[in-house]
Amino acid sequence: MQGEIDDFRPVEDFKLWFEDLKNDDFGPVAIATGIFRCSFNVADEPGTAISRASAEFVDNDSQWLIAHEHNSPLRRPKSP
Repeated sequence: MQGEIDDFRPVEDFKLWFEDLKNDDFGPVAIATGIFRCSFNVADEPGTAISRASAEFVDNDSQWLIAHEHNSPLRRPKSP
């Protein structure tokens, strides 16, 4: 976890959005799928990324918790 935190320290102006978001509810379990896009700057150089994303949620006393998530890049991110 600390490695991920350190990787994102130099990132500025991070924007994240989903496209084609689909939610399927199976009682106490739900699955969300869609296209994950983000843009960011590192050392004043812009970068972008796009991936197919999914997340599994479980209902824990009326609070939805993420049990699993996965991202598969659709193309290589532009490096800053």
